Amino acid sequence: MKVNGCCCFTLRTGGLICAWIWLIVSIHNVFDVKYWVEYFEPITYMVVAIHCLIGIYYDKHNYLLPFIIVQCIDVGYTIRVAIGNPIDWLGPRLMIHTFKYIIAKLDQKLQQSILNEGMGFIYIYFWIIFVIGAAIGIYSALVMYSLYKSMKTAARQSLPK
Repeated sequence: MKVNGCCCFTLRTGGLICAWIWLIVSIHNVFDVKYWVEYFEPITYMVVAIHCLIGIYYDKHNYLLPFIIVQCIDVGYTIRVAIGNPIDWLGPRLMIHTFKYIIAKLDQKLQQSILNEGMGFIYIYFWIIFVIGAAIGIYSALVMYSLYKSMKTAARQSLPK
């Protein structure tokens, strides 16, 4: 499967947007960890994003492969969690902080009713967020794969015969 562009941008621009977003989010996540064991994931994503950016800027198609592989693993894990029980998985800190913020802004009586009776709402909220995250992940992996294929084709055509 191949796409021709990314959100009305060229593949190259779409790839740059995806890689820069990954880099910014991973830098944010490095500063968000509480234990040294949690540094592995954001640092891995940061290295992969930098590697991908170098590949796009210097037209090296093989540099995009780690991004595609890690993105596919990440999407697969997200789908597995969404099919399973997403509340047990505490990886998406942003969703948890967002939910805590929403609960904190509500009045006391409504807080108790949501926390006591609204676990179905929480489950549906997390499931929807996971599905949206998986869709975005699949689309960004497709954009990077399409960019990889087009860069590879361009590199083959520029070789002398």
